[in-house]
Amino acid sequence: MAGHPVLETMLPMNGTAARDPWMDEAEETGFVRAAQHGDRAAFLALTRYYLPSVYRVVYALTCSREDTLDLTLDTFARAWKGIQYLSSGQPFYVWITRIARNLCVSHQRRRSSATDADSASPADERPAGEPDRQCARAFMSLSSAHQHALALRVVERLNYLEIAKTLDLSVGGVIQRVSSARAALQGLLSGTGKDAS
Repeated sequence: MAGHPVLETMLPMNGTAARDPWMDEAEETGFVRAAQHGDRAAFLALTRYYLPSVYRVVYALTCSREDTLDLTLDTFARAWKGIQYLSSGQPFYVWITRIARNLCVSHQRRRSSATDADSASPADERPAGEPDRQCARAFMSLSSAHQHALALRVVERLNYLEIAKTLDLSVGGVIQRVSSARAALQGLLSGTGKDAS
């Protein structure tokens, strides 16, 4: 975390539980409109509120603190540059997590094409015990669609309707995706299966 003093003060690094990802709608709308007119303080308010949630989702998708910091910062930098494209009425959380997910997918593609079989995987960077590394490796073997759905359900503790809004799926589609992601993860951990995307 050294070198990121703003992030250090904004991120709950003590294992605190995920909070409600949705800011009050009227308050969020005011901040978004002001940010769309160039108000940096309004965008900073959005960043302060949503940064911990975005950080947790990105970390769940990368299993690397260094990559998570870079990708989280890049997510908010891109959001600031593109805030004028956020549609009226679209929740900021949905939009910002889509940016984060797309950056993670691109990052994983670049990383997998740039590394060879002897390179350390992101899961190996994680300072944890062997069961945690095994779980992280299995999670990273899931399709990006399964990773994101599971991260939103397990890490962010969103309900199925909130995940449906975030992923632009039906609630039934979300239930099916989370269920198949859990089954795929369980299969990978037991050594009996592969991710069936």
